[in-house]
Amino acid sequence: MTRGRPGTGVEPLHNSIRVGYTVRGQRHRETLHLPPKAENVRNAERIMQRVHREIALGTFSRQAFVKLTKGTMLSKLAPNCRGIG
Repeated sequence: MTRGRPGTGVEPLHNSIRVGYTVRGQRHRETLHLPPKAENVRNAERIMQRVHREIALGTFSRQAFVKLTKGTMLSKLAPNCRGIG
């Protein structure tokens, strides 16, 4: 399995996709329970672009992001994401 594109914060794993970001010097990683297909990786990259933008603007909320990654509202960020468990 190849790694994601450098700098995106997205890492395809065997059965899922891991995303990583840094807020106030503290590194965080979350697992998206999506198969690491090309479409899902692209959607995860779009989500991480938004996360990085919100971090830069100072509006990022880790609690809201974790809630999104658990599947309740992830489809609003990337409507093509499917298979969240």
